[in-house]
This record gives sequence, structure tokens and C-alpha cells, in this order.
Amino acid sequence: MIQDIHKFKDRFLLYLRLERNYSDKTVYNYSLDLGDFIDFLSDEVAIKDISDVSPLMLRMYLSSLRRRNYSRRSISRRLAALRSFFRYLVQRQLIDRNPMSAIKNPRIEKKLPLFLTEEQVEYLLSMDYGRDFKGLRDKAIMEVLYSTGARVSELVGISLYDIDMSSNTVRLMGKGRKERIAVLGSMARKAIDAYLPLRAGVVGRDETALFVNKFGKRISPRSVETIVKQRLIQAGMWKKGLSVHSIRHSFATHLLNRGAGLRDVQEMLGHKNLMTTQIYTHLTIDKMRQVYDAAHPHAH
Repeated sequence: MIQDIHKFKDRFLLYLRLERNYSDKTVYNYSLDLGDFIDFLSDEVAIKDISDVSPLMLRMYLSSLRRRNYSRRSISRRLAALRSFFRYLVQRQLIDRNPMSAIKNPRIEKKLPLFLTEEQVEYLLSMDYGRDFKGLRDKAIMEVLYSTGARVSELVGISLYDIDMSSNTVRLMGKGRKERIAVLGSMARKAIDAYLPLRAGVVGRDETALFVNKFGKRISPRSVETIVKQRLIQAGMWKKGLSVHSIRHSFATHLLNRGAGLRDVQEMLGHKNLMTTQIYTHLTIDKMRQVYDAAHPHAH
């Protein structure tokens, strides 16, 4: 039976990769999560067929995760993988009922993402990065991150043909290979224009990536994370929890603070669900208080 579940798991992972266009990292995480559940079934329960998996067995698995001191967030991720897996099995008519329909996700507190103030970003982007290849490239990376709110995977995926210089826009490839168009502000465009001549000196004829390493190859997400950390350290702003994703959070927060609509920001961030974007409304409480105090007759 366990062999059959492994077969179904492999078919599901192939479906995620080929039909849902999930990234290799996401598929790998699904594989780990499902593998842990299959190991639990092999060690703890005796079933003859995958259709024998019951809500009780799933609750036993949840209990085992808690005994192993998994956080609520990690447990929720495991449940999400199982929910997708069993939904797939039902859709493919490999099982008649979905045992996950009786299982609720644990309530988890949303962590407010760390972000930089407008003043901090202004200082970060106004520093002297140097006029050599690395300096101009790093400056362009930082400007594009803040101008577009791009994820690091989207940033490293930008090729020269994704940029429309006439309209100052760039095409980003988001999660699930969903495309969106982002605006390049004047500072980002200026930084790209300054970087491109030095990029031309290190790349080969066939390299299309906008951002490259010193060997002329497309830069990696890890390298961008290192660059952002180094520049935050240079600015004296580095602290635990800040990351390249914090630039994206800053982008969203600053837009909302200046009056942008939530749905507009959702579109700019490439969020599928508005609920994902709504976390940023918690970050604008100070701004809301300032407006209220200034405008409401009974504020004081």
C-alpha cells in the first residue's frame, strides 16, 4: 500500500510541476511534507489502501507533529500540502472522499513583516555604492526592488527583453508563472541606464539576464540576498529579520501610507488573494492615527 501512495505522490508532484507550473523549491517542499506523512502511515497505522486514510488518522498525525514540537505555522504548511494532495486524488477519482474536509487548520498569528521607513529607504538608496560594475549593479538592484516591489525570484528572472524603455515598465514572472507589468520609477530607470554599459563588459553574446554576476551569468537569489544584507549593514540598518523581502514590504507599506488603494497594491504585488495584501493594513495604523487626530472633530 505504501508503494501505491508513493506512486500517487509522484504523480501529484508531476502535476504540480507540469500543470500548475510550481517552482522546483515549492515542489521539493511538498515532497518533504507528503513524505513525512507517508512515513507516519508506515510506522503508526495499518491500512490496505489510500482510500482508508481517515480524519482520525490525520488527527493522529497532527498529534505526532505537536509531540515533535512543530510550530503552528509548520503544522499549517503540512496540512496545506495534504489538503492539496487529497483534493488532487478526489479530482482524479483515485479516492471517493476527501478525509481532509473534516480537518481545520490551527489558528496562527500573522507576523507583521519587517519594513523600512521612507526616510530609511531614502538614505539606503542615496549612499555611495561606487562607480564600478558591482557598485552600479547593486544600486540598480536596490532601486528596482523598491520601485517594483518584486520578489527576489522575480528580480533575478528579469531579462533585457522584459524591459520596455519607452514606457518605463518591466515584465515580472510571479508565482505560478503568472506575468504582471511593474513600473520602473525614474530613479530605477536612471540606475539601470548607468549599470548597462558595465554589464556589457562582462557578459557573453547570448546572456539575456538583466542582473549578472562578475562572471557574466544570471545572478542567483542567494547573491541578491547577500547584496541587500551588505548594503543594509553599510547603511547601519541591519537587524535580525530584515531581508531582501523587507524591501517589498516597504514598497507596499509606503504606497498604502500615501493613499494607494488596497486592490491596487494587491495588483502591484502580484497577490492572488486580497487577504494576503491586507496584512499591510496593520502596518499603517500610525498613519491612520495621524489622519484621525488631524481630521476628526472628537479626536481630542
